[in-house]
Amino acid sequence: MLKLRLLRNCKPETVEGNIVTYVKRTLVLDTGEEQVRVIVPYLWIVDGEAMNMTEIFDSGILSPGAFVTVNAFRWDIENENLTIYTLFGYEIEQEGEVLYALLPINIEE
Repeated sequence: MLKLRLLRNCKPETVEGNIVTYVKRTLVLDTGEEQVRVIVPYLWIVDGEAMNMTEIFDSGILSPGAFVTVNAFRWDIENENLTIYTLFGYEIEQEGEVLYALLPINIEE
């Protein structure tokens, strides 16, 4: 139920920046203005093959310092003092190569 409610209340967001690091399903990007954390799934489709993020980084497909564009869902929680937001990445593009999250849902833009 919570997942469906989150999906109904999310909006698409594109984040561009240089990879700082990847740790425990979190991709950290430096956008030039701030560091942004993007939750990413464990498995991705890369050139028709399923790979996990550790394999993707170990193979050099993605690496710290690389400039990437991440398409994500964004959920905001706001109150009068601050905004907390979560980004969940589903597509990563780097130098023309696109990685697609292996998810149990289909996404149309």
